[in-house]
Amino acid sequence: MNLERAKKIAKQYIAFLKNNDIPVTHAYLFGSYAKGTAHEGSDIDISIVSPRFGKDRIYERTKLLNLRRSISLEIEPHPLSPSDMKSEWNPLVWEIKSHGIAIKS
Repeated sequence: MNLERAKKIAKQYIAFLKNNDIPVTHAYLFGSYAKGTAHEGSDIDISIVSPRFGKDRIYERTKLLNLRRSISLEIEPHPLSPSDMKSEWNPLVWEIKSHGIAIKS
């Protein structure tokens, strides 16, 4: 799979989440696809920023994992709250801000 295909899957997933009552304020493709190091078997790392996230990480992640089945099992969703994205010390946020590709849907 190439970067454009990963972006297309990410856009489909974000649209699907919005249609399932998850308000997505921002989404980013990051990891190997964003860095250009993806290989066969790479997952599609997507951070999903929503004001609904940040209360119960296990539930939020499980819900996103279950919803990915309708789009692609290659998706590796990472739920974040808007306040998470303001963190200067979170390594995941640093990775997203440094190498992430904003997904518009």
